[in-house]
Amino acid sequence: MEFCEKHKVSMDWLLCGDLQGLRRMTQEAKATPPEMTETQRKEVTRLFLALFLKMQAVAGEVRS
Repeated sequence: MEFCEKHKVSMDWLLCGDLQGLRRMTQEAKATPPEMTETQRKEVTRLFLALFLKMQAVAGEVRS
């Protein structure tokens, strides 16, 4: 049960080969975007801010 919950695998599909379980599992996976963890969110923010600063530097060089 823990494996199925952790990996979002249908127990019906895994244990019995039930195709309806497979269908539900694949539909749910497509419908639900993965959640971004706080660590990922911080990394994206850090990279965005670094990119923005680099772009400012490039814009400053072009005008000079």
